[in-house]
Amino acid sequence: MYVDGFIYVKGNVDLSIPFLAFYGSWMDSSMYEPFDFMQYAHDPDYHGQTYVGLSETNFLSIYPFGEDNEMYYVPNLFADDDKYIADRNAISSLNGSVLGSQYYSLIRNANRVIMSITDKNTGEVYFENVEYENYASFVYQGEWKNYFQWQDLFWAGTDAEGNPLEDGTEVEITLEAVPSYYDDVEDPKTLTGKGLYLTTPMAIDNTKPVIADAARGEEGKYDITVYDNRYAAALLVVDSDKSTILGRYPVNQEVKDQDVVVSIEAPEDVFYVEVFDYAGNASVYRFNNTGHADTKFVTSITVDKEEVELEVGKTASVTATVAPKWLAEGYNAVEWESSDESVVAVSQSGKMLGRKEGSAVVTVTTLATDKKGNNLSAQVKVTVVGKPSTNESETVEEKKAETTEVQAEKIEEKKSSEDVSAKDASVEKEAEEVKEDKEEVKEEKKSQDEAVAEASEAVSTEDEAANESSAEDSEADSEASSDAPTEEVSGGENDD
Repeated sequence: MYVDGFIYVKGNVDLSIPFLAFYGSWMDSSMYEPFDFMQYAHDPDYHGQTYVGLSETNFLSIYPFGEDNEMYYVPNLFADDDKYIADRNAISSLNGSVLGSQYYSLIRNANRVIMSITDKNTGEVYFENVEYENYASFVYQGEWKNYFQWQDLFWAGTDAEGNPLEDGTEVEITLEAVPSYYDDVEDPKTLTGKGLYLTTPMAIDNTKPVIADAARGEEGKYDITVYDNRYAAALLVVDSDKSTILGRYPVNQEVKDQDVVVSIEAPEDVFYVEVFDYAGNASVYRFNNTGHADTKFVTSITVDKEEVELEVGKTASVTATVAPKWLAEGYNAVEWESSDESVVAVSQSGKMLGRKEGSAVVTVTTLATDKKGNNLSAQVKVTVVGKPSTNESETVEEKKAETTEVQAEKIEEKKSSEDVSAKDASVEKEAEEVKEDKEEVKEEKKSQDEAVAEASEAVSTEDEAANESSAEDSEADSEASSDAPTEEVSGGENDD
């Protein structure tokens, strides 16, 4: 409870002294900006505001699947959930995902800020870091400073020794901001005030979800029954090219460890359905909705370009299509070959590089045969022409770059099969969609470093000036203070 008012003193000098009295536990008043990031991310009607004008704060970040892109942590990275359910939060300790940092904004000074990850059931500490003298946001020279802070986690679902935690382990990721009033409390975890904490529950989940059943529904739809040991997150419908995402469907499962039926729009083609859980574990299923049974016999092969003209050092790509659509998995594989590698080189994805002037034929051949046992092929006539005259050094550098690109692609092809999973495609899509998030977080970090440094330097300068002030200045300050109101805080546990 707060009580504010004025104390009036009448005499030779009239004074009016404002006061603020506080009664209650200083732990109950929030240490943080009143911004709920998860509600902000899931509820379009939530218009959370901050004192300093930040659009987002009090959130975790994540590097999913070992990617370099730092993203806002939201439970479902693959589709938009109807609402936030904290029990869905999960991370795998095996797929390379890493929780990046806890970002926050203080509105009250904290002498200690403690970041910890503890086992919800046993209390074992898997991560802990303490930072001292964390100052709240403040205004300096008319601008808010120190309004965005963070503690790095870089936690991959491991114990204190770096060993992956077992499937099903439940943890609490907690930020505790402790005001100086409680400096004499040896174990700050014994403080129970709700205003001190930002807590995010998280579970370790290394088990893939599955599709338990699929049935044709009405109007060309499929009813997909999915199951996960915790919560299934999303279904992605992927085209037969294994890269084009045709649809995203949130599962919106609210009860753990149960079957859920999701209706999807099914193309009249071969397509793939990938089912994800909230930890990013995934399974991929192939569907043949063409009306034909799978076959192992090819009927034709075509290319999207029959003639190509290339400059020396330049590249071009050709796409081959093998029919019929209902070929069994893997039977649409092809092999590319150039009749003259010194004129044009070609990778196994159909990318061609012009090496010197001349003509050559690039042939693409099916690995499977037709019903008569013949491998089918298509050809591309390639003409390589000289480049327009340009700076010699520039030409050499461009040629090196183009050659390196094709060589790198060939090396990559030797390392892995040509079958690109739908999971790879969807994860790449997600990383691209949230690329701006990483840049925003980086900019926030940079701006805060500069702001804190500037403010610290200014405070140091002011301290030095204050220490050098004369007795005459002090007397002048005393006279000035007699004319100005003085704020006084009394009562309760507040010593901020």
